[in-house]
Amino acid sequence: MAFSEKPKKALFPLVLLFVLTAALLFFFRPCTFDLSQAHTLVIQSGTTGEKVEITNPQKIARIADQFVSLRFYRKTKAHSDGWSYSLSWYDAQGNEQGSLTILSPGEALWKDHYYTVRGGVVDTGLLEEWMEIN
Repeated sequence: MAFSEKPKKALFPLVLLFVLTAALLFFFRPCTFDLSQAHTLVIQSGTTGEKVEITNPQKIARIADQFVSLRFYRKTKAHSDGWSYSLSWYDAQGNEQGSLTILSPGEALWKDHYYTVRGGVVDTGLLEEWMEIN
């Protein structure tokens, strides 16, 4: 008994719908940034280019807590020009664990994709304060 082409054709729209739904869910899912294992945090000012290295565990935890509370949603383009701060975090061996560019308190660039912040804003005042102290 040969299989009919009709059932195969009927399955195609269902498979296509499943693939498109999965792609959209992946694209729009929020992401967070885990800095909890960071040993060193490097902050660079987008205005001056100055870099500051933070190794104080309490300061790193303060930034980590802020990023855990925020949700970043992918979007197609940024609403701002330039950037405020760049953050890079490293493990105890000096290996980079991740990096993030803060375009504005409500926008970020991560892995060549733009993200909007929901659930608050990035506390750039805190980053500015640490740039001045160090």
